[in-house]
Amino acid sequence: MTDWIGVYSVFGGFFAGLAMPRNPEFRQVLHGRMMEVVSTLLLPVFFTFSGLNTQLGGITGGAMVLAFLLILAAGFAGKYFGCSLAMRGLGFSWRESYAVGGLMNARGLMILIFINIGLAQQMITTELFSMLVLVAVLTTAAALPLYKLALPERLELTTKAEAPAERPVEVPSNSP
Repeated sequence: MTDWIGVYSVFGGFFAGLAMPRNPEFRQVLHGRMMEVVSTLLLPVFFTFSGLNTQLGGITGGAMVLAFLLILAAGFAGKYFGCSLAMRGLGFSWRESYAVGGLMNARGLMILIFINIGLAQQMITTELFSMLVLVAVLTTAAALPLYKLALPERLELTTKAEAPAERPVEVPSNSP
């Protein structure tokens, strides 16, 4: 329906999710039945569609490679250091903060959804689309190694054992 009225079809899925009943049993049954179809059919089709739109031949020459490297550096640094500094500001150790920063670079599916919308609406070029696909692939592939580098398994186990009890979350009251 959203595609028919000229809005990108992913928003139709969003509105369908909003309209879903909140009954936990219904949601569990629906999730159980739909997950197999989504993960074995729809998700691979989406990735294939994105791959077919990717034309790496357009990323040639010094200017295009430099633009790609700048986008990659900005995309990586923004997520990695932004999340790391935010976690550090919340009181976590540098190792834990860098581990979270590494994991936040796993952006594959979300960036593909947004750049496919941009390409379909002709808001970005095929060259930029290809660069952003590469950024998504490279940063997603780097997420787990960055996590393991920041928080090796031997330290991860000791960190969990020494973790303080959960801090209570203060919810502001609406009363004056």
